[in-house]
Amino acid sequence: MNTMITIKEIAKLAGCSFSTVSKALNDSPLVKEETKRKVLRIAEQYGYRRNLLARQLVSGKSGMIGLIWQDVDNPLYAQLAMRLFQMFQRHGYETVMMMSPPEQAADWFRQMRVDGLIFWGDVEAHALQLSKRLALLDTPLLVVGSNTHLPVHALQIDRKAGIYAAVEHLHALGHRRIGYIGDGKPVKERGYREALLDFGLRLHPGDVLEGGMSWEEGYEAIRRLDAADGLATAYIGGNNLVTRGALRAFAERGIAVPAEVSLIGYDELPEMAYAEVPLTSVGPPLEEVAERTVEMMLTMVRQDGEPQSRTIKPVLHIRSSTARPPS
Repeated sequence: MNTMITIKEIAKLAGCSFSTVSKALNDSPLVKEETKRKVLRIAEQYGYRRNLLARQLVSGKSGMIGLIWQDVDNPLYAQLAMRLFQMFQRHGYETVMMMSPPEQAADWFRQMRVDGLIFWGDVEAHALQLSKRLALLDTPLLVVGSNTHLPVHALQIDRKAGIYAAVEHLHALGHRRIGYIGDGKPVKERGYREALLDFGLRLHPGDVLEGGMSWEEGYEAIRRLDAADGLATAYIGGNNLVTRGALRAFAERGIAVPAEVSLIGYDELPEMAYAEVPLTSVGPPLEEVAERTVEMMLTMVRQDGEPQSRTIKPVLHIRSSTARPPS
């Protein structure tokens, strides 16, 4: 039975010390790049795998970051998780994701001795209370995606400002009756209602549709829409799935986007640009969310201090699904 190569054997093959190999495998800046590449090439050639338990015993660090995600049905969460995996790897960390109830997942991660915890906390009703409980753990915690100020390290997203910007864009195009297909997030609807008020637009009965969280619910919201009282000339979808479902329903009802109705979706994902009609969208740049998350987490792992809070503003991307209203 073949045994895995050891650091001592890698050192002999590379012609350097045990200490140098250990530093190279941990991406230490104290090792020359040429030596580091040589060590890593030998390690890969002979199938070396780091012993996480031994690493913990020696350094007190696991080299792992725990992600507590609530679902991956929305491609936003899956794509963000993938970016985090890749970025943390570049810094020498592996990520482990759990979709168990947050407190249960946090307990498992504590037993695994992860170096830090990232919790996607965009659920307003529970984020504050849950974040406080998770913060009692002896592991650095970063809450990402919260709408409100939290007494923990947090990367917030100003969703309200994003929806406000969508209304502003439609108003500038000349739309005076704008509907909203909700996704269950009150902060977005507040942004919508405030923008209507600020721009002097009337909220018509039936213009706020319950779209839920999924493609199917956005589709059904438009299929059920009663045109007897007339339709809004533009709609804003609460997330990418709801918006794409609405787009399909408009097509099936023979309502052309954007010739007869304009459509904007919250969330900026590649899928929005490649929909049947490229969708105008507003949302936080995923690359920026991932970069700020990794930056904040690494700072916390190295020197945890007073809770820090940052906010990311959504960005409007104008595509083919919005135009001036029909005359």
